[in-house]
Amino acid sequence: MEEAVLREVAEETGLLTAAMVRKVAVEDKLHSDTGQPRRTSFFFLQASADTSDAWDHQINGDGDDAGLTFAGRLLPLPLEQPLADDQDAWLGHIDPRWTTVTVGSQ
Repeated sequence: MEEAVLREVAEETGLLTAAMVRKVAVEDKLHSDTGQPRRTSFFFLQASADTSDAWDHQINGDGDDAGLTFAGRLLPLPLEQPLADDQDAWLGHIDPRWTTVTVGSQ
């Protein structure tokens, strides 16, 4: 599984030196746009110390996203704003200090 995750990360983001720390969660919920069932696996990865804070990567492969440009960036944790579709929901399970603080939360 680790090899498949790192291969997908490299293909989609261009990060070739990421290392898997551990699997965090598997989440089953409806897709926010289509309403179709979706299973998402979340992993805790570490980027190498020399990884740029921002980069562009043209996605390879033969999927629907082939040829698209991914604009990647690393952000300090905790995040100042939640990610789309609650993709940051599991950060606090890695380290409680990484829980995204939202307006009205305590």
